[in-house]
Amino acid sequence: MVGLCLSLFLVLIFSSPIVALTSSTVQQCQVEIYNETLHFRHCLDHSISIQTTRCRGQCYSEEELVYDWEQTSTYRRYKRNFHCCVPKMTEAHETLVRCQNKQFQTVRYRLVTQCECKPCGDKCSEYF
Repeated sequence: MVGLCLSLFLVLIFSSPIVALTSSTVQQCQVEIYNETLHFRHCLDHSISIQTTRCRGQCYSEEELVYDWEQTSTYRRYKRNFHCCVPKMTEAHETLVRCQNKQFQTVRYRLVTQCECKPCGDKCSEYF
């Protein structure tokens, strides 16, 4: 009877799907609005702040252990599949800054309008 209960217990453990709970604060890959502080040498003695966008959030990634049974039962390697949250589309924007000498300086920057999850190898890098 004990053997039957133990066998049934092991079957239930190994056949039950593992459920992972996620926090409600986890965000999908999406555009985020934020303030960027800019400093201008030879123009202003103070910094200014502009509202711009960036990609932020999580993308699907996995790492799995792969065994090579043809070599030895202990030979294994890791297979990695990483995705990074990166800009998909951007728009060119510019703003004029009036310097202390009354001259204007044009500041050019790009606003992210769409984000996507893209494969990024072993580490995430910039996609600009």
